[in-house]
Amino acid sequence: HAAQGELLHDRGMRGDADADRDGIITIGELYPFVRAKVSDRASRELNRDQTPILIGGAGPHAATPVVRR
Repeated sequence: HAAQGELLHDRGMRGDADADRDGIITIGELYPFVRAKVSDRASRELNRDQTPILIGGAGPHAATPVVRR
């Protein structure tokens, strides 16, 4: 959980997840960012698979702003 928390808060919410660089981080941008980074880190550092899931899915809320920068 530490890797997910670090990526979510320290990197994703501070701008790294803003795929279209519009200053708004949405669930639709944040989840793929965290999923890819956690999976990569678990593979490299722990030599195992780890894939975070988004419970409930983003569905129609994928464009909902999580953070405005």
